[in-house]
Amino acid sequence: MSRLPGGVRVRIRRCRSALSKTGIPGADFCVNPYLGCSHRCVYCYATFMLRYTRIEEPWGSFVEAKINLPELLRQERRQGRVILGTVCDPYQPVEARFQLSRQVLEILGGFGFSVEILTKSDLVLRDIDLMQRHPSISVELTLTTLDERVRAFFEPGAPPAVRRLKAAEELVRAGIPTTVFFGPVLPYFSDSEAKMTELLQAIARTGVRRVLIDRFNYLRHKLPGFRSRLQKEFPLALQSFVLLTERPDEYTSALRERALRVLKKVGLEGGVVF
Repeated sequence: MSRLPGGVRVRIRRCRSALSKTGIPGADFCVNPYLGCSHRCVYCYATFMLRYTRIEEPWGSFVEAKINLPELLRQERRQGRVILGTVCDPYQPVEARFQLSRQVLEILGGFGFSVEILTKSDLVLRDIDLMQRHPSISVELTLTTLDERVRAFFEPGAPPAVRRLKAAEELVRAGIPTTVFFGPVLPYFSDSEAKMTELLQAIARTGVRRVLIDRFNYLRHKLPGFRSRLQKEFPLALQSFVLLTERPDEYTSALRERALRVLKKVGLEGGVVF
């Protein structure tokens, strides 16, 4: 066992299958080369994975590399569209050591699968050669804020926004189909028309033309876990989060209209997914 900065424990494990069915629209299967994620995003929905393991450590405190996943993947030739990274970031820091995601792209690309990579990490640039060799591979890069202090609060282990924007620019320049996922939109920090416009304009400057926008879907369940820290570090923001839990329908409707308006104003394709 080794450790990453922040004390995240790194271990290896063996898995029983590589391809899993997914209910995500437009996809048939998902592949997750790691159990756990060192990005430690406070809004992470993947904490439900703890229910299916015997791991009692907090989500975000460990990462387990599925070292036999490539071997299994070569045997599971079920055709369909695949998403790489639904409950972990496939390009989190341990990927530099284990290179499991790179092996996944080599295998699935060789089989002719259509693969969409979901990530927050600029480490994805390492594998541009594979993406150019297999044009059925695309990237969806997540961005939530341009404010580094806010990013460090909500996504302490993830790369800064400036690196993600640079990654988007380089992916576009390399001819890789690239989408930016703006989500979750953070109440108070990034949900005003001015902040949304600023972020979408920064995305547009990278050359990315397609943006998907999502709301904070699990706030009611997640807020208790970071409420005290939010009160201490960003006291003015707390009321916005509380109001969203109390009037979610009203907030969601207004946010949807605002997001569509800003997308049109900035001239980007895509839409809202809530």
